[in-house]
Amino acid sequence: MSSKAIYDYIEDVLKDLININTTKFSNNETEAAKYLQEQCDLMGIECTLYEPFRGKGSLVATIKGWDKDSIILYCHL
Repeated sequence: MSSKAIYDYIEDVLKDLININTTKFSNNETEAAKYLQEQCDLMGIECTLYEPFRGKGSLVATIKGWDKDSIILYCHL
């Protein structure tokens, strides 16, 4: 995949995420988490969707590395 294609893909994913209403009272984070889950599935990234409260979903994705060290990245959907 060319650099331009990768850039375009990332741009499209970000545009799609911005268009999902995840404002405070929308109870729509699960929709954004499901969208990201689909993207992870396409790339072969292991992930699990959690929804402790209806509409308040979170996604945990794991990318296996070569070292025993880990890093956690966290963001609000």
